[in-house]
Amino acid sequence: VTVIASIAGIDGAILSSSMFNAMGQIEIPNIAFSQTGAFSVVYELNSTQIGTTTLTITPTDASVANFTIESSGANYQVDGDANFVLVQTRDQFGNERVTPASNSFSVEFVGPTTTLITVCPSATCLLLTGGRYR
Repeated sequence: VTVIASIAGIDGAILSSSMFNAMGQIEIPNIAFSQTGAFSVVYELNSTQIGTTTLTITPTDASVANFTIESSGANYQVDGDANFVLVQTRDQFGNERVTPASNSFSVEFVGPTTTLITVCPSATCLLLTGGRYR
């Protein structure tokens, strides 16, 4: 008898497992994808689908070590031109936060002669959507 649980749709991949824990529950270990949302889990017995459930992945508390910064302002700045960066907050597993960070955080820009520090959220660091700041 072969029992398999599969998750489809995470970065186009299909993750499968036939491992059981001590309580007889099937486990899909080490989902190493930075995703949030709801995904279908399909259960098969001897290649016949016997059921489905939904796996919901939600991010944990924000982890500054995993935040990402993007846009041209993250790489260069032309003197006199307005520029900005986008900060995507993430949890300890790299999942994008879909809600604002529970605590404020600071972004530090270090130049050759000056350092600029801005605190998010604030008038200079606006919450755009979910856990994304500008």
